[in-house]
This record gives sequence, C-alpha cells and structure tokens, in this order.
Amino acid sequence: MWWIALDEPTEKDEFLLEEGVPFFEEQKKNGIRFYSGEYISRDIELCTITIPEEESDVNFMPDNFLGMEINTFVFNQRVRKMLEACQVDNIQYFPVRIINKGTGEIFDDYKIANIIGIIDCIDYDKSNISWHSENSISFIKGMTIDPEKVKDAPLVFRIKGYPLVAAMHNSLKTALEENDISGINFVKPEKFFV
Repeated sequence: MWWIALDEPTEKDEFLLEEGVPFFEEQKKNGIRFYSGEYISRDIELCTITIPEEESDVNFMPDNFLGMEINTFVFNQRVRKMLEACQVDNIQYFPVRIINKGTGEIFDDYKIANIIGIIDCIDYDKSNISWHSENSISFIKGMTIDPEKVKDAPLVFRIKGYPLVAAMHNSLKTALEENDISGINFVKPEKFFV
C-alpha cells in the first residue's frame, strides 16, 4: 500500500514558517527544483532559513521543517537516521541552517531532502485528475496508484505529473509514525485532492 506524504503539520503546535524562503526562489531561477525527482549534480550553497522575530515564539520545531513555498522536505537528523535504517537510499541531502532571529537559536541538523526518482504510477482510468499540460496535472480529486507500475519502486518517490508530493510505501509510513516523526502528514491516494 502507498500513501501520499505531505509536508504539513501533524500537531497543532508545530512551527510553520509563514513567509517564503528566498533561497528556494533563487534556486528555481537557476533551474533547480528540489521536487523534480532528478539528481542534482551542481554544488548547492548553504541554505539559510531565517525565522523572523514576529514568528520567533516557536513552540515545537517539527522533524520536517515546514514553510510556505518550500515545496520539498527539510529533514532533521532523526528523520535521516530513520530513513537510513529503513534502507532508503534515493535521497540526496543539502545543508540547511535555520536561524531564529528572536531567540538567537541556530538549528544545523536539518537538510533539504531531494527525493530522486519520479514514477508514472497513476492508474488514470481509476483516478479523477485534470491535466494542465501534457506532463503537468492541475487538479486531483482522488487517484489510484497502479500496483504494476510500482512493483519495483523505491520506498519513496515523486509522482510523475505532480511531483510536489511524494508517494511513500506503507512500511515507511509505519516506521515514521512509530518513531513519532512530526511534520509529515499521510493521505490515502484515493482521498488526496489539490
């Protein structure tokens, strides 16, 4: 069984950065998208994320850092170790420094997670989707993942046509939940809409 993994709060008090992060916009301008499912061969500078003073009253930093317009996972060391223990080997990591301007706290254990692999996994006959263009889905109101298309898939991958989300195997979802990993929410593909 497969799940759609979303980078969104799992707890009420998890921190969510409300403003965009210039680093990600800059990378897009350079043709780099951490949600493309493709290996990035270029050197990437250190990503600095600043939590502004007005948002600095952070109750709880989630294991997957959450921010508007980031469009990818930013995992702390706990998540990375757990994924390694589950033998996930198709993620490329890039360093991140998170600075809380209000408190002066610095978090250096987060890394951008570039999930490598994009799979045409959707059973289009059993899914309710609309296409923006030939390779880009604009609307999803429930989708079915075709078991034949994912029989040799890694435990996590990006979905062709809509790579902003990742598909995760049930075994990985279970491991994340058993370890109380925060900042990743799971939705059944049939219930996923955008």
